[in-house]
Amino acid sequence: REGMKLAAWRLRPLALVLVAVLAFAAMIEPAGLALATLAVVLIGALGGTEFRPVEALVLALGLAAGAVALFVYGLKLTMPIWPAFLS
Repeated sequence: REGMKLAAWRLRPLALVLVAVLAFAAMIEPAGLALATLAVVLIGALGGTEFRPVEALVLALGLAAGAVALFVYGLKLTMPIWPAFLS
């Protein structure tokens, strides 16, 4: 019986999402939550088929602000918001 065929895997989105997560893990301590969140969103957005820089930047800024508000101010977690040289 013939069914629907699965689409071929695309390597670029998988690789860029992996790179984004690894970049976040590497950046969270030295660069701070805000910059690490910007990086993960922008790198992850590059994996999409319809990358729009302005939309990705607006999304990244909003998510970074939300992450800082939630984790640093809401939950009172002790993590750097910015790199040490900016604080």
